[in-house]
Amino acid sequence: MERAVDQHMKAAHANKGSDPFKWAVLIAIGYECFEKYRETHGFTVSAPDLERWIFDEAALATHDGDCDYLALFAGRYDRYVKEKLP
Repeated sequence: MERAVDQHMKAAHANKGSDPFKWAVLIAIGYECFEKYRETHGFTVSAPDLERWIFDEAALATHDGDCDYLALFAGRYDRYVKEKLP
């Protein structure tokens, strides 16, 4: 996942916050690395299993850094969080 998000690193979302793992998950979701480009990035876990894990365990709504703001405004994160991201 780190290699995938490194390819998408932009100054507009460089603040990783206090938990860089949550940031990486958000960037990967925003750039559709887990869905549309999963083979390109080498993800082998099924998309439904990954989505369920993110929703149940990642607590993305508590992230205090940047995300892909275009993805945020487009609602791409909505199904992964119980509450809206700040």
